[in-house]
Amino acid sequence: MRALTLHARYACAHSGACCRTSWDVPVEREARRAIEQAIAVRRLPMMESFEAGTPPEGMAGVLRHRDDGACVWLDPGTRLCVVHRELGEAALPVTCRVFPR
Repeated sequence: MRALTLHARYACAHSGACCRTSWDVPVEREARRAIEQAIAVRRLPMMESFEAGTPPEGMAGVLRHRDDGACVWLDPGTRLCVVHRELGEAALPVTCRVFPR
């Protein structure tokens, strides 16, 4: 994998900064299915996870934001992603898995 020198040694600092940017995060079918199944079996809390409307072409949705612009899955107490914590990296949308690499 190629990376800019700036990102070569990147490690998550658990600041939650990337999850509070109000960026639209498209969600692939597999990630949406994992999140919805985890909600159905109460492994994740019940919440509206995806924006209303038509997702970008080839995507199954876009993650919702709270009023403060943060992703709905950001735990403000720990500054960790609840999906990542409970389901693992493989359940994350690709955008979240590869940022900033």
